[in-house]
This record gives sequence, structure tokens and C-alpha cells, in this order.
Amino acid sequence: MESPRKEQNNVHDEAKYETLSTLVRDALAQLPAVCLTCDCWTESHTTTSFLGVTAHFPVESEMESVVLGVTMLNEAHTSDYLAEKIEEVSGRWGKEKKKVSLAVTDNADNIKGAVKKVFGNDKHLGCFDHTLNLTPKAALGYKKVQNENIPNVEGIPELIDKVKKIVGFSHRSYNFANELKRIQMEMGKSEGTALRLCQDVITRWGSTYLMLERFLDLREVVTLAALKFPEVDVLTASQFATLRVIRDILKPFHQATTEMSAEKTTTASKVIPIITLVRKVCFNLAHACKGSSIYSIIILFSWRII
Repeated sequence: MESPRKEQNNVHDEAKYETLSTLVRDALAQLPAVCLTCDCWTESHTTTSFLGVTAHFPVESEMESVVLGVTMLNEAHTSDYLAEKIEEVSGRWGKEKKKVSLAVTDNADNIKGAVKKVFGNDKHLGCFDHTLNLTPKAALGYKKVQNENIPNVEGIPELIDKVKKIVGFSHRSYNFANELKRIQMEMGKSEGTALRLCQDVITRWGSTYLMLERFLDLREVVTLAALKFPEVDVLTASQFATLRVIRDILKPFHQATTEMSAEKTTTASKVIPIITLVRKVCFNLAHACKGSSIYSIIILFSWRII
């Protein structure tokens, strides 16, 4: 049995929700049109899946967003099932289909199919940031050839993995992490300003770039600390040089992702200029590195962004 205080809090929360939801429903009803974003994800610790639907609309000169619902998914994530759930959420808020200008999703076939079933083919738009971030993932990764994983560029996935192992070791080993901090403090950093290595997270856009940027910033520190830890496989000078080029290629992708992730302004009009600028950076890097061993990396990035 719940305590009287907890029960009272629950009643208060429900009343607050009803009041706020009525205000939001009335505000949405007055809008001539809205855009939706729909996304599915799985909570890693419980393997529970959810569908989230968010509405976006202008208020004066800024964009505002309202989460319409987060629904637990209990069946196979087919297009029909997701379409049913999207209709449930949007219907709960009284949103007429004709008032939905666009619905933005990632590139998964099931969520794309669901949105098209609910709102029509002409009202689906793929997420530009999601598509853009597939380029580094593909170019730095592997391809399937006769059921074997073959690097798109020889040696590059292995080099990225080598950095990941060092970063992972710094997160697992207190002694190694402490040595990194000690060396930085000897170089003038304080307890509060000493930096940690950043790990690449497969589901987080730009995390490979941020990992390499921090790793290169702490190159000297990592190399010195590794002298006391034989289990750390130190990078060679040529490998560090390759990492610098990869970081420089990833930088415009990271900047473009940040620019396109604005919450208070529209960004669709920036897509073509941003693609043009990213391609220009890739082609300039390719020209500067022509004839070197890393030229093929840049060409692959340039080809993927065309």
C-alpha cells in the first residue's frame, strides 16, 4: 500500500498533467500546421523499446517543441504496428493528419513505412543529420564481401580500434587515469582542468571526432604515461599523422551536425549549402594529400557525400 503522502503526490501530479495537457491540446488546435519527429529506441539496460513523437511549430520568431508521447513497444516493430502507435499518440492530442506538414524520421525502413502509412508518402522526410553521420561510419568501417568484413580503407578501422582500446583502458584503470592527470598537472594543469580521454559511442553522433580530437590533444601525455604501462600499445608517428587527417575530415561533419541540430530555428534551408561546404573541405584535403597513403580515405569520404 502506498503511503498517504505518495498517494497525495500522485493525485497532484495527475491533476497537474491534466491541466497542462489541456493547455497544450488547445494551443495545438489553434495551429494551422505542425511538423513531427518520430523515433524508436531501446533502453540498453532493460532492452525495453519505446516510440517517441514530438511536435514542432513556430511561435513568433522561434521554434517550439512539445513531446506528444513516449509509448512502450511490446510487439515486433513492423511498419503496421508503429503506424498504429503513431496514430494513437497523435489522435490523443487531436491532431488532424492534414495539419501535419512533415514527419521526420531516421532511415530505418519500419519507421519510414509507418509514417508514410499514417500521413502519406509526400509527408515523410529523412533526418539529414542521421544521413550525414552514416558517411563517417561507413567510410571508417567495414564492408561485407562474401560474408567477410573487409575494411573500406585498409588499416583504418584497426587504427580507430587501437585508440578505443587506449581510451577504454584509461576509463578502467585508476592508475593509468591518475598518471594521465599527474603528467598534465606537471605541465601546468590544475586538478579541475586536467582532461580525460573521451570514448567513442556508436549511437552518439560526432563521438569519433571528439574522441580523436581529445586523444590528439593529449598525444604527448598519453605517450609519456604509457611508458609505465606495457599493456598500452602506443601509436607510431605515422599513425598519429593518419589520425590527424581523419580528425580533420570528421571536423566539418561534426560542425554540420551541430549546425543542423538547432532547436529554436528551422534548418532545412541549410542542407544544400552545408553539403556544398563539406564536399569542398573534403576535396581540398584530398588535393593536399594526393599521393599519400591516406588519400584513399579522403576520396571515400568525398564520394560518400556526393
